[in-house]
Amino acid sequence: IPENVPSISKLGDLYELGKHRVLCGDSTKKEDVEKLMGGVKAKMCFTSPPYNMANKKYYDKYEDNLNSQDYIDFNINVIKNIQDFIKGFIFWNISYNKNSRKEWIEVYYNIIKNTNFQFLESIVWDKGHGMPITQRDALTRQYESIIAFDDKEGEKEIERFYIGNNGNNVIFNKKTQRKLTNYWYIDTFKSQHGLNQACFPVALPVKAIIIMTQDKDIVLEPFCGVGSTLIACEKTNRICYGIELSEGQVDVIVQRYCDYTGNYDIIKNGKKIQWQNQQEKQNE
Repeated sequence: IPENVPSISKLGDLYELGKHRVLCGDSTKKEDVEKLMGGVKAKMCFTSPPYNMANKKYYDKYEDNLNSQDYIDFNINVIKNIQDFIKGFIFWNISYNKNSRKEWIEVYYNIIKNTNFQFLESIVWDKGHGMPITQRDALTRQYESIIAFDDKEGEKEIERFYIGNNGNNVIFNKKTQRKLTNYWYIDTFKSQHGLNQACFPVALPVKAIIIMTQDKDIVLEPFCGVGSTLIACEKTNRICYGIELSEGQVDVIVQRYCDYTGNYDIIKNGKKIQWQNQQEKQNE
């Protein structure tokens, strides 16, 4: 989809892309989350919220230059909106930048303090190269933090082993028969998109999805961006329920799904349409 063209999607549009659902909406609004979920619950949330970078190129619809407390509240408000629709796990990926140096730590602390979720593991995501953050008194960042949380239902699936003389803690998911490690090397090469230069690679949510969910489980993505988590769900036979505020990025999500699957017959607001035809009409 070329940049600087009118969006097909509008706020309030709800897409059914095969087994997935995508709402053009706002995850800070409880009613939008309720509309997306339709009464069902997800096993897991995987997301990377806006970093508060004061960069309109990355987030065209979000207020990405909030003061410190407002940015912390922004994150916690979204988790409070989605917590009733999750029975399991959250993977929350934010880090520091030149505009927000410490808020990511307070966000993680407040998730534990003020929501239904408890700390499970801190994951170092090694991105394979340094990311300059354009500030003289800060180090170039080669990694980002992903904090995993679980609720009471998720904790039932976790078993902890203490091995070795120093009692190392190994977190094991009894349902998936996989362990959760805390160092992930996943390169970001060719993972960016013209409408969103803050994308994570599809391999990142794939790793979390495989460890913590089973076939046909629902994965909630409250900041769907250009749809990397949805593609990860399609690749792993999971179901993505995603919200994205940017109409242009919702267009990209739908296009990515159609191109990846070859299925252009989708449902928009309860009506069957062919996405290819819609795009042709828009470009006439």
